[in-house]
Amino acid sequence: MAEETLTRITYSEPISIEVEKGQRGGYGWKIKVKGSNSDAVRLEIGVIDSKLREQFPAPAAEVK
Repeated sequence: MAEETLTRITYSEPISIEVEKGQRGGYGWKIKVKGSNSDAVRLEIGVIDSKLREQFPAPAAEVK
């Protein structure tokens, strides 16, 4: 009989954010959230994105 192996991966820091400043003064970011509940992950990404947009607003020339 073949043995079954259970692998569990846990992350000590499930959130990663990279913020970059562009040549024209605007900011862009990458948000990575790890989790098993997709609804909770999407909610967390939305909250983080909203806070980043408040902290790093688009330059006046880019506002549409």
